[in-house]
Amino acid sequence: MSSRRAPKTSDSRNYYEILQVPKDASQDDLKKAYRKLTAMNLHHGDLEKFIELAYAYEVLSDPEKRGIYEKFGEDLYGKERYGKDRCCNVNRYSDEPCCFDLIYHLEVSLEELYKGTSKKVSFKRDRICSKCKGTGKSKDQRYCCQKCKGDKVVKKEKTLLVHVKKGMQNGQRIIFAGEGPQAPEDTIAGNFVCVLKQKDQDLISERTLPSAEAHHGFKFVLKHLYNRTKLHFKF
Repeated sequence: MSSRRAPKTSDSRNYYEILQVPKDASQDDLKKAYRKLTAMNLHHGDLEKFIELAYAYEVLSDPEKRGIYEKFGEDLYGKERYGKDRCCNVNRYSDEPCCFDLIYHLEVSLEELYKGTSKKVSFKRDRICSKCKGTGKSKDQRYCCQKCKGDKVVKKEKTLLVHVKKGMQNGQRIIFAGEGPQAPEDTIAGNFVCVLKQKDQDLISERTLPSAEAHHGFKFVLKHLYNRTKLHFKF
C-alpha cells in the first residue's frame, strides 16, 4: 500500500458530501451516517474510503472544529503555518503575533493508523524565563538574568500523550495549541504539531506451503486489519 496524504476534500467533495448529510445535520445525524457508511465500507474492504469517512467525521463531530471548517475550509487543517504575523490553529484564529510551530514526526505502523493507538512524546522547546519574565535582565535592569543568561527564554521539557484516532493517515497532523516555543516579542506561543509518519507501506503475510498445496492450490483464512477474509490461491 503506497504512502498517502490527507484527503483533499476541498478540491472536490466537502465533508458533508462525504458523509452524505446536509450542512444543518445534527450530531445524531452525523453519527448515524458515519456508522452506516463505515459498515458498508468495511464490507467492501476499501481502506482509503474508510480513512476519508473517519477524517470527515472527526472534524464535523467536534463543534469547535466544525465551526472553523465552515468558516475557513479544509485547508486550515492542512497547513502548518499562515505566516509570522498571523496566528492560526484549531483553537483560535487571530492577527496577534505568535511564535513559530514546532513540528514533530511520529512514526506509526499501518495497523496503528487503522486501529488507533496512543503514544507518549517528549520534547524540549523555548519558554519564557520565569525569573526575568522575558526581559533577560535582573530586577534592577543592571545585569543579565542568572537563569536564562540574558536569552529571555529557557529550554523546558514537555511530555504529551498523542492519541492517534482510528482511520487517521500518513501525513495527518495532530495539533497541540500553545505547546510549542515561546518568544518575548510574540503574544501567543507556537503550536506543537505532531505529523504522523507511516513506517511500513504494505501488509505482509507469510505462510509455509506443503508441496501438495503449492502444486494444487489451497484455501486459508487470512486475518486482516478489519475482519477475517477467505482467499483462494491457485498456482
